[in-house]
Amino acid sequence: SLEFDGAQNYLTIAPSADFFQAPLTIEFWFKWTGPVKEGSGVLGAFDGHQQGWAVQTKWNDKIRFVAFGLRGGGFWGGLFDSSIGVCDGQWHHVAIVYTSPKVSEFVDGRAAGTWPVTGQIVPSALPLDVGGWPHVAPAYIQHDYDWFTPARICELRISHAARYDAEFTPPLQLTVDGQTLGYWRFGEGTGSTVRDQSSNSHEGKLTGNPPPTWHKDRPAR
Repeated sequence: SLEFDGAQNYLTIAPSADFFQAPLTIEFWFKWTGPVKEGSGVLGAFDGHQQGWAVQTKWNDKIRFVAFGLRGGGFWGGLFDSSIGVCDGQWHHVAIVYTSPKVSEFVDGRAAGTWPVTGQIVPSALPLDVGGWPHVAPAYIQHDYDWFTPARICELRISHAARYDAEFTPPLQLTVDGQTLGYWRFGEGTGSTVRDQSSNSHEGKLTGNPPPTWHKDRPAR
């Protein structure tokens, strides 16, 4: 896994228009390692204002999916808050499934919310960043939000498919198939590059001084 310091380091992956088209599943294993604060950025490819999507934690330790262009969810639309917490220092599998009629969230394979939606996610030309939101303009981050998240993350997969439609047992190690847009195991253990296990070559680069730290810690049963 990779540990992010919650202050300035992150993993960055070059932009891809493929990361926004329905059906879409975003999933990863996540272990919180710091104090909970409103709006910590976990990952995303978005500008904070009009384009893209992002995943963040909330002050109540829940996951929020933000998707510009969708109507549904809370507040002004495009905000989808899970009903299950994840910021307890334990490993949790998080899955967000977006299809044209709905957004669903799962935590550890349990249903954590489903919302009917209209519209489509507006693509962003910004990179996909993991561990924080370094490319979001400061004007679009509220004063009590953090750009970065203190956490360990592994097994990130983005798929052009609705992987889950009912409760399931999360796999400890994911796989690649024809619907996989990108799959990053975070298992290299050394170096500054995270390999995309799919054939799409979306390699990730560790960024920061110091950069994210490699760990042997991974989810287990």
